[in-house]
Amino acid sequence: MKRIFKVLLGVFGGYVFLVKPRFRKHRLIKRFLDWDYAHRGLHDKDSPENTLAAFKKAVEGGYGIEMDVRSSKDGLIIHHDEDLQRSQGSREFVDSLDTASLKARPIFDSQEVIPTLMEALETIDTRTPLLLEIKSEKDHFNNARKVQEIMDGYNGDYIIESFHPIILLWYRLNRPDVLRGQLSGIELGQGPWLDFALRHLLFNFLTRPDFIAYEKVGGFSPWLLHKLSTPTFAYTITKPEEKKSYFDAIIFEDFLA
Repeated sequence: MKRIFKVLLGVFGGYVFLVKPRFRKHRLIKRFLDWDYAHRGLHDKDSPENTLAAFKKAVEGGYGIEMDVRSSKDGLIIHHDEDLQRSQGSREFVDSLDTASLKARPIFDSQEVIPTLMEALETIDTRTPLLLEIKSEKDHFNNARKVQEIMDGYNGDYIIESFHPIILLWYRLNRPDVLRGQLSGIELGQGPWLDFALRHLLFNFLTRPDFIAYEKVGGFSPWLLHKLSTPTFAYTITKPEEKKSYFDAIIFEDFLA
């Protein structure tokens, strides 16, 4: 029995080592926990997700903003999906088109168009903190570098997050001063083994994130990270009662937090 206990204790200790965050930046991230973050901006039918109109409404409402940045053929734009099927009714991929082509058509049957990262930053103008998710399906290091080259010129408060650990690894190696967070959840669509590793944050030993943002259903991993004094964000909360006690801040939509 004692031997089994030692084995279990060793396994748990190994797991804690794998998932433990970077602690020395915790003081800096605390100010970001005082905000509720509007998921892709404060959006509705006339002000769709990830548009300048949605960002303006979030600023006016006194909310932080979560937004998605990804590469186009010639720059960086704000758009969640890899393709344009949902936003413009096209099967084309975002990274196959230049910015002018992406902005040529409105999105979500509105008057709004896909903004560039620079346009979003100019609209927000340092007035509220940003939770900037870097979307990347390939060329991860280059995508992280391009985002940070622009963010280096931004004077407002922001933190970086991504589902892809390689994005966070780039930040650990190249910009350790920038606060970084691991996004995760239950079903991530990467296959059973990779989903298991991502769900349980097993790549944290490579990236040592400052915070995690986890699917609102929660689970053992975000609970444990919270117990290890890791700041935790919940996405995407659609009702106040969905927030679990071990989440420090929320990313919300469909109601006013």
